[in-house]
Amino acid sequence: MTRKIFIIPTIFIIFVTVAVAQTNDDGGEAYNRGTQAAQAGNFRLAKMYYETALDAVKREKFGAPTVDEAKIRYNLGVCAFRVNNSAEAVKHLQQAIDLSGKKYQKAFYALGMAETALENWKAAREAFRSAINLKNDDGEAWFDLALVFVREKNYEDAAEAFRAAIKHGASNIAASHNNLGVISAFGGDPNQAEREFQIAVSESEGKFAIASRNLQILRAFLKNRQPELLAKLEINQSENKSGEVKNNER
Repeated sequence: MTRKIFIIPTIFIIFVTVAVAQTNDDGGEAYNRGTQAAQAGNFRLAKMYYETALDAVKREKFGAPTVDEAKIRYNLGVCAFRVNNSAEAVKHLQQAIDLSGKKYQKAFYALGMAETALENWKAAREAFRSAINLKNDDGEAWFDLALVFVREKNYEDAAEAFRAAIKHGASNIAASHNNLGVISAFGGDPNQAEREFQIAVSESEGKFAIASRNLQILRAFLKNRQPELLAKLEINQSENKSGEVKNNER
């Protein structure tokens, strides 16, 4: 029984390796298969195909190298990020950005997410700023930039970025309003904080527990004026989960 447990994965690995190897002379096919695997959520397999496509580029068998390699590097970076290898992701994404002449907006955004995962706040901030400079209405980039400011305890710039995230339709508008509420309360404007928490609760249809709890705490503070209550307010520090960091289609 023990042998069977190990034999099956071995056969599968051999099969996958052969399948990928068969695309060695066709970078386009490898790229397409990589994208299909990524869209199916199999990022490790996708990474193998993208690496094969990259080898084809280096042999100049896959279109214009400077354009296509940037796309492949981006996808390799996304795959590395999705399997929790952010350090490798950073390397690929930086190469994608360089190959694009620093015009690859999605790569800058993905780089910001990877640097955030590594807690490299300055690098993350610069990457999100670059993404926004290329696409000012990217609400997700504004939201994640705001979270970097929060971690740097730069609440003034965080508030500005959360407002921009709301303006440009970030996926997590409720979290933006909640976080603005906390910043307003800390800044001495509890009435504005209450309004922000109310909006957050409304936007989430009452499902955003953090905002509901913050609203209760804030109202208790308005009634009793006990400063220690404000210390219980909570900022939502989760990055957006809208799926923006995803692989390109060809």
